[in-house]
Amino acid sequence: MVSEHPFADGGHAFCDYLSTPGGRLRSRLLQLRLETLLGPATVPARVLDVGCGTGELGLAFCRRGSALTLVDPAAPMLDIARRNAAGAGVSTPPRFLSLSLQELPQSLPPRSFDLVICHCLLEYLPDAEAALAILSGLVAPGGHLSLSVLNGCQEVL
Repeated sequence: MVSEHPFADGGHAFCDYLSTPGGRLRSRLLQLRLETLLGPATVPARVLDVGCGTGELGLAFCRRGSALTLVDPAAPMLDIARRNAAGAGVSTPPRFLSLSLQELPQSLPPRSFDLVICHCLLEYLPDAEAALAILSGLVAPGGHLSLSVLNGCQEVL
């Protein structure tokens, strides 16, 4: 578990990481894996990206026609996502919500998203099981929940 808030610097370290070859590779592999699981031609109608960070993964679906909702409690990260969305060339801009994961059930209708993305967030939460219950409650029937977590041993490497 990370001791300092991972985005205390306004997300600059994370953005710097994403611009490295390893960061770009990670992002591309996540996108390809999602496309493989969904089917390359599948464009989910409604996508929710929780802990969206820079918003890049969700924006890939938005560019293909998905209605996108980007959620992040860290205002600096949501600002980065807004800037990325402005330059993404999407016909329908995403909806931006500055909320914690715990606030989602009161703010979004249940079972209303075809794809819920939650990458690199669960490891920062005190109760991952409760978080999974919230996330799964937002997935529409026949929809998908995409999770990824950081390897707890990665910092030693």
